[in-house]
Amino acid sequence: MSAFGRLISMNKLSDIYENEARKYIIKLIDFFGCIQIEKCLKKYKESLVCAGPIYKRYHLMRRHPWWEALIYFYELESKGKSVNKNLDLQLKILAGDGKKISVLQKMMPDSVRSKFKKDLLDPKRAFDFLFELKIAWHYLINGHSLNWYEDDNRPDFLVKTPEFDFNVECKRVTVDASRKVWRNDFYRLVERLLPKVQKLNYKGTIDVELDGRLHSNDQHLEKLSTDILAAIQNSGPSGTFDISLGKVIFDLKESNGEVVNFRERYQDLWGRKAHEAHGVIFACEGNGNPVDAVELTLKSRKSDKVLEGIKDKIKYAATKQLPNDKPGLISCFLEDIADLTGLASESGLQIMSHYLLDKKEFSHVAAISFSAENRVQKEPGAENFNSQGLLFRNPHCIYENVQGFPFLSKEIEIAEPCN
Repeated sequence: MSAFGRLISMNKLSDIYENEARKYIIKLIDFFGCIQIEKCLKKYKESLVCAGPIYKRYHLMRRHPWWEALIYFYELESKGKSVNKNLDLQLKILAGDGKKISVLQKMMPDSVRSKFKKDLLDPKRAFDFLFELKIAWHYLINGHSLNWYEDDNRPDFLVKTPEFDFNVECKRVTVDASRKVWRNDFYRLVERLLPKVQKLNYKGTIDVELDGRLHSNDQHLEKLSTDILAAIQNSGPSGTFDISLGKVIFDLKESNGEVVNFRERYQDLWGRKAHEAHGVIFACEGNGNPVDAVELTLKSRKSDKVLEGIKDKIKYAATKQLPNDKPGLISCFLEDIADLTGLASESGLQIMSHYLLDKKEFSHVAAISFSAENRVQKEPGAENFNSQGLLFRNPHCIYENVQGFPFLSKEIEIAEPCN
């Protein structure tokens, strides 16, 4: 029997073999009910029909962790094809989530179980609650027991170890919430602007720098799109020009049917754009190939307050959700961050965490942990799913017996800069 992957939560092995995948996917469906899942998939498919290609590809298809995998699963089932023989990455992850849910839901009070049934299907909440399940799973498979809290003003759950008990509050940090340009609004602008640029028979690059934020209302997006198009038509396809909301830099040329190598173009895009900017490549189709790409980047001159947003969430968890009668862990997931190594020391994240843990109101907090996006490591006959983690311990914690406790798996505890 060959393993398709050892589905890992926080780097602790939790094997699933390829002939078990369908079983755990069905367990996930059964937890919510077939009718409820089918309603969600119907609504999702309807939204795809109405959406443009950029918004669909970059936003809707990534808005929920399961929809695309479940659609593929149902297609395989309807055609009588073996799920185990047609496993892709999404199905493997879906099976892993199914195993976590099938085990953990048995330990939940009815009210908590009902909340998970509702919120895991909500595109606005699903990733938050899935992260909570992954953290709980980590402690369960390390031999600890869990108690779930039913009160919204309490931590997410209690971990019971032979030495002591500690509370855990999970926070998923959506970077967009503290940015001047939200990803969703950027893609809405792309849908309005880039097809019109291509109708003007141009390819090349457009870089936009706003004076303030990109607002979500249609009037703002339409005005920005109209101003950029007017600048192209009135000022020419190359150069730097002021517009009412900021400035725009064009490097456009006439379309000539040039085939686009997306891999190379995206490497160039991520290499040249500012880290705080959003970017996308939009191409026409010619003879079955993508051709004449238009590349758009957009940022605001005003600095984002991402660290402020993270700090506010952590402070709220410590002072409002973690009682001081037990040690507490604040576990944060950093969206869209794959590598935490550079944040371990001499970074804004490290300085902010150190600053908070020095506060008296954090004296009951044992540590703050940060988790990155999942990564896949292929081995002969298996795929390991793990995520990198970063732990900042509190040297001033009043609960001395927590010092040295492995809150994260050793493999992912890359630094403890506060000690």
